[in-house]
Amino acid sequence: MERFQKGLSLAQEQIDRIEAIFQTAEPSLRAQKAALDKAEHRLSKVITDSKSDEATVLQAAERVEAARAELSRTRTLQLFRMRRVLSDEQHAKMKEMHDHDRRERDKKPKGDLHKDEPVPNY
Repeated sequence: MERFQKGLSLAQEQIDRIEAIFQTAEPSLRAQKAALDKAEHRLSKVITDSKSDEATVLQAAERVEAARAELSRTRTLQLFRMRRVLSDEQHAKMKEMHDHDRRERDKKPKGDLHKDEPVPNY
């Protein structure tokens, strides 16, 4: 965060507002992440249970996707609120910084294409 504060020349008021947005969203994000983890664990158990039928697996998969969507919506709203604190120039600079970070990550050797996605225990 400090790199962005300096790189974007954030005023103390902007830092305080962004921190408040982060602190407000954090409890929901933590709870939603825990719900997603729980739903993924349940899906893994359902998949490995020989007594499960397709309807049960589908229902568990839908719960995982609903939990993932809820987490994504909350995170998107948090980022939107943070974006509104920035000037247009700061937003452009932040985009440049993110693009640079992405290019650097893309240079690193890729192991598994889906390494950031949770893997169900089949």
